[in-house]
Amino acid sequence: TAAPRLGTRASEAIITESSSDAGREIPAPKPAASSPRVVATRPPAPPPAPPIPAPTAPKSSADGERAKALLEGRPAVATEEKRFVVQVGAFADAAAARETRKSAEKLGLKTYTQVAQTPSGSRIRVRVGPFSSRGEAESALAKAKAAGLNAVLLTL
Repeated sequence: TAAPRLGTRASEAIITESSSDAGREIPAPKPAASSPRVVATRPPAPPPAPPIPAPTAPKSSADGERAKALLEGRPAVATEEKRFVVQVGAFADAAAARETRKSAEKLGLKTYTQVAQTPSGSRIRVRVGPFSSRGEAESALAKAKAAGLNAVLLTL
């Protein structure tokens, strides 16, 4: 028998024999496929952290004093902002409360109602406000009294 001849075609090894298999090409066994090459890569860098906002100045001198006292280890003085309302009536009858509320709103005042339980029964309070300053509340009180409403100034 003739010795096998090794040839190459398109980077494959081809074995040809000259015996009974003449003219027939038998492809050489392919080498075992090697595992894919793994390349170590770095994970993507995390996004930069958002900037930390600078501390803001205290909103009022009372806030500043409270913060300063806390930093110095002293008890902070509790300063509450007062709110004011003007009560223009308290009624057992819902219709009377509605009429008084309409009268106050015609004066351009912002109204609300509150139901309160009293020893003599349920009462509907008609109020104007709330106001953050006494001056605003006194102005609303003067308007209500000028319109003939029985109004009083209350501090919340």
